[in-house]
Amino acid sequence: MDGSKLGNGRTIGSVKAAINKYGGGKINQVTNTYKKSLNNASNSEISSSKAQELHVAKNRINQINENRIIAESEINQAEFEILKAKKLVRELTSQIQESELRAKEFQKGKRVEELPGQEENDQYEEVVREVEAVKREISKIKLEIERAVEEKFRAEKEADAAGLRLEFYTSAADKLRKEIEEAKEEEVLVELAQIQAQKELAEIEAQKKKEEERYSNLMAETRKKIGALRDEIETMKYLEDILELTNSEVDVLQNELNLIKEMDSKYQRRVSLNDFALKTVTEDLQAARKELETIQAEGFQLMGSMDIIRIELINMTKEKGELEKKEAETEKLIKKMNSKLLRAKDTLEVARASEEKAKSMLPSLSLALENLKRDKEAVKKEEEKLKEETGCIRAEIQKIESENDLKEEKLQTVVKELEEVKISEANALEKLQTLVENTVKARASQTNSTITISKFEYEYLTGCAAGARETADKKVAAALAWAEALKASEREIKIETALVEREIEELKLEEEQEVKRMEELESTEDSETEQQQREINHSSKSLQGRRSIKDHDYSSTPVRQAKLRRSGSPATRRISTSTSLSMKRRRKVMLKIAKYFANEQIEDENSAPLKADTDN
Repeated sequence: MDGSKLGNGRTIGSVKAAINKYGGGKINQVTNTYKKSLNNASNSEISSSKAQELHVAKNRINQINENRIIAESEINQAEFEILKAKKLVRELTSQIQESELRAKEFQKGKRVEELPGQEENDQYEEVVREVEAVKREISKIKLEIERAVEEKFRAEKEADAAGLRLEFYTSAADKLRKEIEEAKEEEVLVELAQIQAQKELAEIEAQKKKEEERYSNLMAETRKKIGALRDEIETMKYLEDILELTNSEVDVLQNELNLIKEMDSKYQRRVSLNDFALKTVTEDLQAARKELETIQAEGFQLMGSMDIIRIELINMTKEKGELEKKEAETEKLIKKMNSKLLRAKDTLEVARASEEKAKSMLPSLSLALENLKRDKEAVKKEEEKLKEETGCIRAEIQKIESENDLKEEKLQTVVKELEEVKISEANALEKLQTLVENTVKARASQTNSTITISKFEYEYLTGCAAGARETADKKVAAALAWAEALKASEREIKIETALVEREIEELKLEEEQEVKRMEELESTEDSETEQQQREINHSSKSLQGRRSIKDHDYSSTPVRQAKLRRSGSPATRRISTSTSLSMKRRRKVMLKIAKYFANEQIEDENSAPLKADTDN
């Protein structure tokens, strides 16, 4: 009997081979599909959270639209204020023209003799005040224009942010659609894997029944063999008893032979012994010897058969222990398969619930997408309108600036004419002084030591001298103040330029750091995707190897590999936030620079009347 093989010719390790054949690779595939279904359930939860984000985005878009309407109303108010400013500029131009006519008339000297010096100074001060008021109103107009430009920039920022949000949420909606489609495909694959697992379970149960029947038959055969061996052992025991009796008889016969030999040796001399008795004794001895030889041969045969039976009993006990171990292993595998099937059913229920949630979310998501598309189109139209309005506003601003430049030139011409009038007055005063000195000298050259002057002349001369001193002191103080103001403005300009340069350098450094961060993030994402691809390739190779080892006849449905997905948006979100921050900072710096130059223009305009006062 062969110890490694059984009655039907199959080996002992056939159960383990069958388990490895039907339960090894397939069970791993089923577990992989169930893990995918769990991932799909988590993805459905993520999709619900993304739907909430879409609703939040809708609310934000509505807020942006409301802010845009408010910005449009503010732009309309700014336009209305610009029209008012234009009217004021026209009125101021008319006033400036009137002041120019007065200056021309004053220059021609029509009213030099009629009006005294105080009235002329009053008129000059009124003209200067009007010019200063005009400059103030022009500066106010410029500030209003700057405010309108800032509001326009804010509206553009909000429009850009709305466009970016729309793009982000459309991309998120597309990703949700793709994930829902993939979840449906994976659910189909899970159902197919479940069907396949059920088929494999049925096959494993049928094979288990066959193996149990075969093992029961083998156990019955072994029991029969053990009974036969027990019978043989009993017969062998009987034969051993017979052998012991024969051995005892042989010993008795040998003792008798020894006695006979002794008797022969003792009674050799006796002749009276019968030959017939000797012959019978010798024949009996030969027969006993032959029987002893046959009994010894049978005893040796029985001993060999007993050894063979003992070896077979040892092998049978070993086979019985191995069969019991294999039965325990098969029972454990069946329990594991049952637990895995229960888990698979739970995961399928979760996947179905998630699919129902996704189906319930699909109409709301589609409506949200349509609304987002409509909002996107409306935003695009509003952006185009804003661009057109900004172009018109820029053109109007350029016109106003050109008109302001022309008016400033006219004011400068008027100021120059007034300075010429002042110079002519100064020349007239010098001539009067020379005449007075000449008259004084002429009177002094006369013999009389005293000079008779009228009260009017004396008061006039003393008043002119005091007024000249006061005006000179005022001019000196005004010139010093103007110089100090220029120095302070230059210092402020230097400080502001240094601050602007620092901000520009900081922006450049931040942009470089953001670029480096982006490159590092891209490198890390590339390395992660390469590692995931390697792991997927390794798993696919191992699955192919397992499938090549299997030699079963039934068709197995292929399990689709999970697609690689990049996380969105933390990197993309960081990219969008970093670019928006850099754009915001640039716009802030540009606004600061524009305000700085506007303040410089206002200071230059305010410095012009100071010059006029110093000339006075």
